[in-house]
Amino acid sequence: MADNLHVLQDLVSESHAQHAAEIGRLNFAVEALHSRLEQMPSVEAVARMRCFLLTIGVICTKELATELLTSGGLTTRRCDNLEELWRVVGAYRAHEGFSLEEIEKAKEEFDSASRAASLTPSPTKSRLMNGQNLSDALLSLHTVYSAEHLNSIIGELGEEALQKCALTFYEFLVICRRLHRIVMSSFAESFQKVDMDKDGQVTPVEAAEALRPMGFTLLRAELKELLGLVGAMEEERLHFDAVFGLLTEARQMHGFTRAESEELQGHFDAFCDEDGEMPNLAMYDLLRYVGHESSLDEVKELLDQVDYNHNGTMDRREYLRLMRLQKEQNLSGYRNAWCSSKMRCGRKAFQVVHSALHARLNKHPEILGRLLANTPRVEISRAAGDFDSFAQLAEHLRKQIPLESRKYASFKEVEYESLRQIFQKAPTSASDGSISLRTFLTMMEDVRDVHSKGGRMWLFEALNDARHAAKDAGVSDAEAGEDNSPRVRFMPVLHFTRSMVQKHLRHVTIKENDVLSTLKFSKGEVAQFRVLFRRLYAELQGSKSEQKKTPNRKLQNAALRIMAARRPGGPSGKTHILSNRRMGKSHPSPLRARFLVFWPTSASEPTSIMLKCAEVLSIGITYIAVSAGLISFNKYLMHEDRFPHALHLTAVHMATTTLLSLLLYAIAPSIYPSMDKAKENLGLLTKYLAPLGLLFSVALFCSNQAYLFSSVAFLQFCKQGNVAIVFVGSCAVGLQSFSWTKAAVLCVVVTGCSICATGEIKFVMSGLLFQLFSQFAECSKNLIGEIVMTGAGLKLDVLTFVAFQAPFSLLPLLIGALMEWSPDVTKDFVAMWPVLLANAGLAFVLNVLIALTLKKLSALAFVLIGLLKDVTIVVCSAAVFGDPISHQQFVGFVVTLMGMGLWSHMKLQEQTRPAEATPLVKEKADKVKEPL
Repeated sequence: MADNLHVLQDLVSESHAQHAAEIGRLNFAVEALHSRLEQMPSVEAVARMRCFLLTIGVICTKELATELLTSGGLTTRRCDNLEELWRVVGAYRAHEGFSLEEIEKAKEEFDSASRAASLTPSPTKSRLMNGQNLSDALLSLHTVYSAEHLNSIIGELGEEALQKCALTFYEFLVICRRLHRIVMSSFAESFQKVDMDKDGQVTPVEAAEALRPMGFTLLRAELKELLGLVGAMEEERLHFDAVFGLLTEARQMHGFTRAESEELQGHFDAFCDEDGEMPNLAMYDLLRYVGHESSLDEVKELLDQVDYNHNGTMDRREYLRLMRLQKEQNLSGYRNAWCSSKMRCGRKAFQVVHSALHARLNKHPEILGRLLANTPRVEISRAAGDFDSFAQLAEHLRKQIPLESRKYASFKEVEYESLRQIFQKAPTSASDGSISLRTFLTMMEDVRDVHSKGGRMWLFEALNDARHAAKDAGVSDAEAGEDNSPRVRFMPVLHFTRSMVQKHLRHVTIKENDVLSTLKFSKGEVAQFRVLFRRLYAELQGSKSEQKKTPNRKLQNAALRIMAARRPGGPSGKTHILSNRRMGKSHPSPLRARFLVFWPTSASEPTSIMLKCAEVLSIGITYIAVSAGLISFNKYLMHEDRFPHALHLTAVHMATTTLLSLLLYAIAPSIYPSMDKAKENLGLLTKYLAPLGLLFSVALFCSNQAYLFSSVAFLQFCKQGNVAIVFVGSCAVGLQSFSWTKAAVLCVVVTGCSICATGEIKFVMSGLLFQLFSQFAECSKNLIGEIVMTGAGLKLDVLTFVAFQAPFSLLPLLIGALMEWSPDVTKDFVAMWPVLLANAGLAFVLNVLIALTLKKLSALAFVLIGLLKDVTIVVCSAAVFGDPISHQQFVGFVVTLMGMGLWSHMKLQEQTRPAEATPLVKEKADKVKEPL
C-alpha cells in the first residue's frame, strides 16, 4: 500500500508541479501572443488557437482544436483577447490534450484492463487498473510503435513501483497525455524537416519521407493505399493533419498494403496455437518459410525488439511489428544493392537487376537464376530504372524462392548435391535408386538408438512425416514413396534430415534459454562468451589438418556437418561431439596454437599455416612500407626546393581524402555499415567532429612543419610519448582508470623519450615545439575519435569516421591556406602537382590500410607491427636522409621500445580479461572456473 501511495503521489504532485510551473510561462505566452493575434484579423479562430498552443509546446490537430473551442464556449469567438486564450488553456486541461473520441477509446481500454485485474469487483466503487496492465493498455492505444517512448516514461516513474500500484482513470489519462505529446513532438519534427518552404503543406512524396524516420519506408503501392484511407488520393499538397493521419493508418496497418497484411496474418495463423500466440522459437521457421534467410542470432535480435511483455510468445501485433522491421531491413538492403549495381553496370538493365538481386537474394543462386530467366524483359527494364519496381520484383522473387526451395527441404544446392552423392553411395539393389529400410536403419544408428522397439517406431513415424512433408512441398508421389514402404527414396530422406536440423536448432535454443535463466547472465556477458567460444573453436579448427573424406561416408556424418554449418554464426558454432570423434580430429600443438593467436580464423575456409603466414607478412609489410614511405615522402616534399608549405600540403591531403572517400562510398556503400546512422545523427556528429577536425588539421600542420627543423628519427623518438599523453587525457575524461602500474610503465617510456631528445645532435627548439603541439592535438583528436567510434550513441566504423572527419578537417585548413596563400605556393604547386597528388593518394591508402590491418590481424600482431614500423622509420631516416643518431639516442630508443612493449602487453591483457572472465565465476586467488 505504501508503494501504491508513493506512485500516486508522484503522479498527482507531478501534474500539480507542472501546472504551477506552467502558470508563469502561460502568463508570458498569453500576453506575448495577444499582441500578435491582434495583427492577424483574417486568421480563423482554430488557426489562432493552434498557433497559441504551439507556443506553449502543445501540438494538436485541427479536429482537437475545434473540440476545444466547443468545450470552452468559444465557437463564435475570435480567440484574440486574454480571457478567451485562458479559456483555451482551461479547455485543453479539461480534455487532457485529447479529443472526445480519443478519451472514449482510453476509457474503454482502462475499463477492459481494470476488469481483467478484478481489483474492484463492486460496481459501486471506482474502478482501478493494475499497474502491471499499464503497458498493454497504452500500446493498444498508441500501437507498438510507441514502445520506445513508453519505456522511457515507465523508467522515469519507476517500473517496480508501477507494477505494485493501482491507477485511477485520471492517472492513466495523465500518462497517456505524456506519451501522446512525445509522439506528436517526434512527428512534428519529422514533418518540419521535409516542409522546406515552411508553409505547413507537403507533397505526397515528401509525406512519405516524413514517415521514414517514424519506421515506415513506403513504396508507391503502400503510399497510394494509405492516401485512399485518409481521403487524400487526389490531393497534390497535404497539410499536417493529413500526414498525421497517414502515420496513424500506417501504424494500424504496420505499413503494409491490405493484401500483404492478410497474407502475413495467414502465415501467422498457420504457425500459432489455439490461443492466438506463437512461440518465439517458431519465428525462425516462419521467416524461413516465407523466404527470409535471417540467421538465428538475427532473429533473436528482432524478437528482443518486439517481445515487449517478455513472455516468450508472440501475438499478432508483435508479429506484424517484427515483419515491419524485417521489411525495413530488406528495403535498406535492396536500395544499397540497387544503387551499387547501377554505379557498376550503368544502363545495362539486365546486368543491373541481376547483380543487385544476387547481392541480396544470394542463398539460392541457382533458383534465383531460373526465376530471373522466366521474368519478362519489360519488368526487368522497369526494375533497372525505378527502385520501387525493383523492390517489388525483389519481394516477389523472395517469396517465390522458398516455394521452389521447399521441394529440396530448403537446403542449398551444394548441400543437396552432397547429400545426394552420399545417399547414392549406399548399397542398393533397386533400379529406381531407393535403398532398403534395413540400410537406412544402419545409416541412422549413430543418430539414435534404432535397435529398440521405441527407437524404430520413432524412426518409422519420422520417415512417414518426411514423406508427407515432401508431398506438401510439391514432390511427386513416386519420388516421395508410400507410407510404411520397405523401400526408402532420397527425397523423404532429404526432408527427414531437414526436420533433424530444425529439431537440433530448437534444442540448442531451448538449452541456451535455460542456461540464461539459470545463470542470469546479461546480454552483454552472453555476447562476450559467444565471441570467446567461437574464437577458441576457430583456433582449434584452424590448426586441424585437412583430411580427405572417405568415399563411403555415411549419411549421418553429412547431416551432422550440415547441422554444425547451419548453427548460429555458421561453421564456427559447436559441432556434435560424434562428428569430431568420427573425423579423427586432434588438438593443435602448443606452437601452432600460439602462432594462430595472431589472426582470427574461420573453420569454413582452408586454414593452411603457409597461407596465413603469407597473409600476415603481406599485410604487415605493406602497412610498414606505406607508413614509413609516407613519412619519408612528406620529409622529401617539405624541402625548400620542392614544396615547403606545410599548411597547403595538409590541405591537399584532406581534400584528396574527402574526394576519394566519397568516390569509394559511391562505388561500394556496403563497406560503410554505419553511414546511415551517421546521417541520422548529423547534429550530434557535428558536435564532436567540429573540434576534432580542427585538432586534426592542427596536428597535421604542426607535424609537417616540424620536418623543416628536425630529423625524421628525432620526431619519431618524440612520438613514442603519445602513449603517456593519451593515458593522462583518458583518465581525465573517464575513458580509463588510473593505475600506478601503468604510470610506472609510462615513466619508462617518457624516460626513453627524454634520453632521445637530450641526445639529439642537431637539436632545434622550433622543431620540438611544433612536434609537441602536433602530439597534443593528435592525442586530443584520438580521445574524441574514441568517443565517436565506441560511444556517444554513434559507434561509427573506421571508413565512415574517415569520410566525415576529412571534410571537417579540410574546412579550417582551407581557411588557413587562403590566408597564407602566396605566389610561391602557386608556382610550387604547378611544378610539383603530380608528386603532391601521389603523396595525397598515399595518405588515403594508409588510412584504408590501417582499417584493413585492424580487421585482418589481431591486436597483438598490430602492436608488434607498429613497433617494427617505428624501427623501420628510424633506420630509413638514417639511411635515406643521413640523419645522425647518437649512441645516447640509440639507448633511449631501446628503452622506449621496451616500455612500449610492456604497455602493449598490459593493454592486451585488459582487452582479453573481460572477454574471458566476465561470463565465468571467480574463485579465490583470482582463479576462474566454469559455472557448472
